[in-house]
Amino acid sequence: MKAKKWVTTAVALSLVGSVAIGCTKKEEAPAASPGSEAAGTPAASQELKLSVVADPPVLDSSKGTAEAAFTIINAFNEGLYRTDKDGKPVPGLAKDFPKISADGLTYTFDLRDNAVWSDGQPVKAQDFVYSFKRTLNPTTAAQYSFMVAWIKGRRRSHESQDGCRD
Repeated sequence: MKAKKWVTTAVALSLVGSVAIGCTKKEEAPAASPGSEAAGTPAASQELKLSVVADPPVLDSSKGTAEAAFTIINAFNEGLYRTDKDGKPVPGLAKDFPKISADGLTYTFDLRDNAVWSDGQPVKAQDFVYSFKRTLNPTTAAQYSFMVAWIKGRRRSHESQDGCRD
């Protein structure tokens, strides 16, 4: 049962933890000439090829329900964990696997030191809190909100100013 809860937690954190990545604006760096090795510029072009059988109805990880949406979302977002080539969870934005309290009720995740948004700002724990709250907010209408609804500490009685539950 613990393994099932861990896998569910890892999947939920991966999906919901990546909700805000697409909402940032990235400043474009000046183009380097082919073969140049400017700082942070790869020497060869990088491509991502995906086989998607349908158009995704939405690219919002809180609202997504279609396989096509999750295929694309997972290609450009990273959550706390991802799956390796064998389908096993491995750290993504997390440094390692969570520290679990003796009673099994508290999971503590440490973020990688070099985890940053596309604008260079560091990823913070509050970004994940925001994502969970947004998914749980009834106005988001997230069909998969049940995946994070069990997290203790969420309130149902009122909403905060940003429209997310406290």
